[in-house]
Amino acid sequence: MAKRLAELIKHARADIKKVNEPRFQALLETAAEVLIGLKTAFEHYGKKEEPAWRDRRSPRSS
Repeated sequence: MAKRLAELIKHARADIKKVNEPRFQALLETAAEVLIGLKTAFEHYGKKEEPAWRDRRSPRSS
């Protein structure tokens, strides 16, 4: 997943140089930034770095 997101980020940023319309360039940059955030979220999930991704169940004693 991370590899594909990285490819999309690279592609979006490369396309910024190919278009002349400033609003579309801004849209591509925004898309790249969102994809970076999504990639980071997947990485944090995989590493259980965020409290939201950790198992909240506590062991119960019988």
